[in-house]
Amino acid sequence: MFGGKDNKIQDNVLSDTVGFGAGIAISTRFNPAPFAGTTIVERNTLIRTGGREPSWNQDFGAIWLFTGDKPINANIIIKNNVVTDSTYQGLYINGPFGINRDSDHRVTIQNLVIDGTGTWGIHVNSSVTGAVYLDRVIVRNTKVGKLFNAVGPAFELREESGGADPGNMGDNGGPVTQGDRS
Repeated sequence: MFGGKDNKIQDNVLSDTVGFGAGIAISTRFNPAPFAGTTIVERNTLIRTGGREPSWNQDFGAIWLFTGDKPINANIIIKNNVVTDSTYQGLYINGPFGINRDSDHRVTIQNLVIDGTGTWGIHVNSSVTGAVYLDRVIVRNTKVGKLFNAVGPAFELREESGGADPGNMGDNGGPVTQGDRS
């Protein structure tokens, strides 16, 4: 999805996207119209999605937030999705611009289950800045680790109040938090 107003991606089963992109992309690549209104990505099942772009030397996750040509300043809700056996990351966030640098908008990820990845469960890369909000995100069975934020404090994964269950963390899964890098 490249910009637009009040977009919806709902009730899909996507599988076996091997090359050249993500299972679901929310992106400002190709200089689209800005995101406006509320974009909703919900009730999707992504099986063995994510791919490799050899000309970019880049891996893509099952769900990809990308600030390719401009910032993302919009309300985006990604909820009730399941990622199974992602080829690379479960959730990949990158790009040279910010995500919701102002407090008027937010990207919220709710009830996301990432079960099995070829690399990271959640990977924040490049020079992206800003924040997304996580609420009941479970990451388990990753090859490399649950979370890698290569940007550091310039990009925040903010936990919503009802999100984490510290007693459910560990190798068998559980909510992921900013401090969890295993």
